[in-house]
Amino acid sequence: MKSRRGFTLIEILVVVGIIMFLAAFVIVAAVRFGNNSREQATKALIQRIGMGINKYYGTYRVYPAEAGMKDKTKMSIYQFLVPHEEYYKDSAGNWKTKQSPLCMEFNAGEVMKIGSKNWVRDAWGKPILYFADGASDAIAVQQAQVGQFTLLSTGANGKEGDADDITLHKVTY
Repeated sequence: MKSRRGFTLIEILVVVGIIMFLAAFVIVAAVRFGNNSREQATKALIQRIGMGINKYYGTYRVYPAEAGMKDKTKMSIYQFLVPHEEYYKDSAGNWKTKQSPLCMEFNAGEVMKIGSKNWVRDAWGKPILYFADGASDAIAVQQAQVGQFTLLSTGANGKEGDADDITLHKVTY
């Protein structure tokens, strides 16, 4: 009987096929794990932002942009939660400035610039949207009640209104 010195082409192809199958399985599992991690990180960030908004409410007795906001559309919540100059009139009618209180701190990776505004970003690099008075679309804006807000991450696909959206809706009466 003749001894073999190597592998046949069929044996090599079977082994390569098994390796490719296992690699595909590992890649799919890693992508799912990555998306789950991003989803959990975004949920935690949205909860933190909600606490910052409640701190803002505790200071001013109004949610950000409720007072004097005519066009209740999506906006950046960042500007309301970090210290900034506030202008007010004193008892003599003179304009004064003061530093607003810090309602929330953000890590550098949680903030991005779009145009001239800073936005809080989710784990997919998309802006987290803030809707004053709880409205998250044009129709709901007209029916919304004062004392509500909604935070929205558009999720992995970046589109509003899909199943992968992550929201926090707060109502206070």
